[in-house]
Amino acid sequence: MSPHHKWVVTAGMDGKVHIRSVGAMDRSVDVSPHDYRFGGVAQVAISRDGQALLTTGFDGVLASFGWNYTATGSSKAKSAVEAARAHHASHLAEQQMEDGVVGETPEWSLALSIPRVNASPSKEETEELEKKTSDEVVFTTPTPTPGAESTWLETKELFAIREEDKQYAEVKKVLRTEIRDMRKNLQTMMEDNQTVQDIEKLGQHEFDLDIDEQTRLQAMAEQEVARIREEIEFEDLAKMYVTEMIKQECWDNMLVKGRSLVAFGTSLEVANYPMRERSPEEMEALQIATVRREVEMEELTKRRSLTEISQKPSGTEEEMNETDDVEGEGHENPATSGSLGCKYGGINPLFYSQFELHTREQKLIQITLLEDAIYKIKQMFNKEFDEVYKKKMQEINRINDRAKRIRKIIEDLHLEDKINDRDMTILEKPERLLTVDDSEVKVEKYYTPEQKKKLEEEEKKEAERLAREKGDNVRERALDHMMGGVLEIRKEDELKKRHPGSPFYEHKTRV
Repeated sequence: MSPHHKWVVTAGMDGKVHIRSVGAMDRSVDVSPHDYRFGGVAQVAISRDGQALLTTGFDGVLASFGWNYTATGSSKAKSAVEAARAHHASHLAEQQMEDGVVGETPEWSLALSIPRVNASPSKEETEELEKKTSDEVVFTTPTPTPGAESTWLETKELFAIREEDKQYAEVKKVLRTEIRDMRKNLQTMMEDNQTVQDIEKLGQHEFDLDIDEQTRLQAMAEQEVARIREEIEFEDLAKMYVTEMIKQECWDNMLVKGRSLVAFGTSLEVANYPMRERSPEEMEALQIATVRREVEMEELTKRRSLTEISQKPSGTEEEMNETDDVEGEGHENPATSGSLGCKYGGINPLFYSQFELHTREQKLIQITLLEDAIYKIKQMFNKEFDEVYKKKMQEINRINDRAKRIRKIIEDLHLEDKINDRDMTILEKPERLLTVDDSEVKVEKYYTPEQKKKLEEEEKKEAERLAREKGDNVRERALDHMMGGVLEIRKEDELKKRHPGSPFYEHKTRV
C-alpha cells in the first residue's frame, strides 16, 4: 500500500509488478523488472512521496521506477506528494527536539577511543596482509571460547566443539583446501568469461555451486530441449508429408517424367512433354465420342448413296472422278481441317471439317477427338525425344572413355593438365533432385544414442573384416603371382615391354 493509501502494489513469482488505484482495481500499470526463472520479485517498496518504486528480485537485481505523468496523471500524483508533506510536517516538531538533544551531546572523537596508528602501514604489515589475503591461504573458522557468564551447559558444548575440531582437523583442512581451489578456479573462469564474445558468455547463475539449483536448471533446460526437439520433429514430419504428396502427384503418377536435353557447348534446351496416364473417365468419353462419330459418318455415307442412286448423275465418269479427288484433297487440306497434326501422328479420319461444326454435340465430340490427337502427338514427340536422349547418353559414355584414356596418357607423361568427365545436368536427370547426398549437407548430422550405438557396431565389424582380409588376402597374392597384380592386360603395358631381337636381324646387323 502506498503511504497515502490510494495505490496498491502487488508482485509475484512471475517477475511482474502491478500497480492499481483503490478506486479502479480493474485497471493496472504493469512492469516486468525480474526474471521468473529465478523466483520473480522478492520485495517491493514505495517512496514516502510516492514518486519512486523500488523492487528487488531473487535474481539479484535492484530496480527503480519513476512516474512518467500525463496531463491527467499529474493531478492524481499531487495527492501523494501532499500526503508526504503533511506527514513530514507532523513529525517536524519531534525532529527538531531530537536534533537539539543530539546537538548538546559532546563530540565523539576516534582518537580518544583507539590508539593512534601510522597513516601508512609498514612494509612488513603490507606483506603480512597480502599473505593473508592471497589465494594460497586456507581460511579457518576460529574455535569459540566460553565467556565469563557462560553456563555449565554452554561450557560443555563449547568443549565438545573444540574436541570435535581437534578430531576432524585434517578432514576440515582438506575440505577447506578443496574449497579454496574450487573458488580459485571459479574466479579464473569468471574472469575468462568476461573476455569472450557476448554470444559465448555464460550467465551469472551458471557459476552457482548450489547443486540443487543446478539440477533444477539442468532439468528445465532438458525439458526445453525436449520440447523444441519435439516441435522440430513434428515440423519435419509435416514437411515430409507435403514432400511425399508433391512427389506422388508430380512425379510418381506421371507416365512420362519431365526432363530436358541440353546441347553441348551452348544454352539450347529442349524439353519433353510430361504426361499422365489417361483416366478411365477420359477413355470412356473418347470411346463414346468415337462410336457416335462412326455412327454419324456411316449414316451420312448411307444417305449420300441413297441420294446418288435416286438422282441420275449428269456428268461423265471423268468429271465425277475429278470431283471426288477435289473433295478428298479438300478434306486433307490444312486450310479446311485447321491443323497440321496429321504430319506429326495426330491424324484421325473422324475429325469434323471446320465448316461442319454446327451443333453443341458436334463441338463436344470434336474437342474429345482433338484431345486424343494431342495426346498422340505428345507420345510421338516423347518417343523421338527418348531416342535422342539415349544417343546423348552413348556419346557421353564415349567421351568419358576417351577422357579416361587421355588422363592415363597425361599421367604417363607427368603433365599437370586435368580432364574432367562429362555428365548429365540436373535438367536432364531431374530424379537427382529427389535424393540428398551426404556431401550436400553442410551441417553436422544429429544421431540419437541408438543410432550412434548402431554406427559404432558397424564400424567395428568393418574394421574386423578389413583386418581379416589384410592378414591373409588370397586374392591379392594370386593376382601378384599369376597376372602381375592386374585383372586385365592393357595395350600400353604390352608396348612398354622390351622384346628380344631376332637372331637373323642381329646377324644382318653384324654383317
